[in-house]
Amino acid sequence: MRFIAAVATAAVLAACSATTSVTQVDVLWSDGHETGPPISGSTSVRVAGASGGGEPFHVDLSGARQARDEWRASAWSGATVAMLAAGLDPRGRTLSFQVEEAARGSSGGGMLAVASWAALDGSSLRPGATLSATVLPNGSLGTVPDLAAQLRAAAAAGISTVLVATGAESEAVRATAADLAVAVQPVATVEEAYEQLREVNVDAPPSAPPVFDPGLTELVTIATAQIVEQVRAQAADVPATIRGRRARSALRDAVATAQRLLVAGHPWSAYATVTAAQQSFQMTQAAWSVTGRVSRSRRLVAAALTAGTAAAQQRVGLFAATPLTWVEQFPALADALTWGTGTLAILDQAADRLTRARSIRQLRSVARDIARADYRIGTYLPLQVEAVQQIGAVHAQEPAEVLSLLDGYADLLGQAADANTGYPAVAGGRSPDLLGRATAQRHLWRESPAPDGSQQVSVMRLAAALSYYIATSYLATSGAITAGGRGFVDSQIRIATGENKDTAAQLAGAGFDASYVLWGDEWGRTWARSGARAAVGRAQRGTGLTYQWYATVQGRMLRAWAQ
Repeated sequence: MRFIAAVATAAVLAACSATTSVTQVDVLWSDGHETGPPISGSTSVRVAGASGGGEPFHVDLSGARQARDEWRASAWSGATVAMLAAGLDPRGRTLSFQVEEAARGSSGGGMLAVASWAALDGSSLRPGATLSATVLPNGSLGTVPDLAAQLRAAAAAGISTVLVATGAESEAVRATAADLAVAVQPVATVEEAYEQLREVNVDAPPSAPPVFDPGLTELVTIATAQIVEQVRAQAADVPATIRGRRARSALRDAVATAQRLLVAGHPWSAYATVTAAQQSFQMTQAAWSVTGRVSRSRRLVAAALTAGTAAAQQRVGLFAATPLTWVEQFPALADALTWGTGTLAILDQAADRLTRARSIRQLRSVARDIARADYRIGTYLPLQVEAVQQIGAVHAQEPAEVLSLLDGYADLLGQAADANTGYPAVAGGRSPDLLGRATAQRHLWRESPAPDGSQQVSVMRLAAALSYYIATSYLATSGAITAGGRGFVDSQIRIATGENKDTAAQLAGAGFDASYVLWGDEWGRTWARSGARAAVGRAQRGTGLTYQWYATVQGRMLRAWAQ
């Protein structure tokens, strides 16, 4: 396979107009073979940024017709990350990529993000330096294969400094770099790389210590105490069968653990513990209620699925119409509603499996997912929306303009998610479950109504686009997450926390309430910590990481209002 990295050339070319800037970058690639060392080289990529007009954000790849799908997906990923990291209004902006060769691979994503950012704000990139890394949706960087071969290509092209993703600088890479007299510098994020590669440093946006609304902590604490009482009552009612005794023991253990966590001042962990136990119990109860003849059970499960889907759609629609007063609440509500769009995706997958179910065991699996969806829509989603109602510092004086900007971000994320299908991991579907989830999210996005100026439609469109973007991004990076093991995921969780804290500080410096960004990051870290203890382990830590990605994207959308 041929892998791409990108190297900035000496300058940003003169602007064609007051609204256009062009960045020229050289792209490093390595072509790995089963036998013999990989071949490496470079090619040139031109990135032009333009603004003006009222059209949705667009990435023009007509000048990159020879590029393979994975490279084109990387260009879209880089452009999207750059737009979000820059905190710019995406409406009316275009990024155009031109490459003369059959570029392949995804390892140019990091540098294409840097080049896109430079093209958006008209900055010059310093000569003799490059970045070789993939890019994740929150702007953190991932390692690339055949890095030593790319270092040799950099040296041949006269590049003296190569930035790499944190963790990529192995002993072999450092030895190769020393032999070639190429400096290797680790960076964690696109923002950090851009700061180092930009010729002229600019002042950082104003920041201030963000204040987390204490009412949100109280909200989680009260919700946890209520659910603890529910679970205690459920445990008391469990029949005294062998299966019942096990269920009762699991529920009582969860109650005891949650109470200890509450006393210790960890309400999020307490909430995660007791709700996970309650949800698991209710899913198991639903599964074991499916008994008897397959034909009769199928009819009952189908009826439950129909009713559950209708109820979920109704509740999501009602929550989307939640009255909003503050600017911060609009993107936060879309973020909260992803619990609803995610639930509808689960039900969509359940409907697909139901058509293929031929046994009681398969029907029980569908029943479990129906119960899971019911729990998400009845427990997790209301809490998220209630949190949205508690935040806010900047009054939404022109709600129509806020909604228009939400529509612009929905278009950006929906197109980026479509482009993600160019990654082999998304197109090939290594994980049937993740692929099914991404496919269901795509259906929800494509079936979303066109903007009509209403809050309900705008926030639901953005929720569908955001869910679709995160689902496909996670699927695209799932191979790296699996291969990297716990160390990689844990490092990405730490990086994501740092990014979210920085975003929150910038929002606070502009006078915005950043509580919901910190709220989302806390949920992510909480689920990741739970994954460190749970049997699902890496998968649950990965889920926690995606919750942090939601927080990052939501916070960076909010920054567009702050600038």
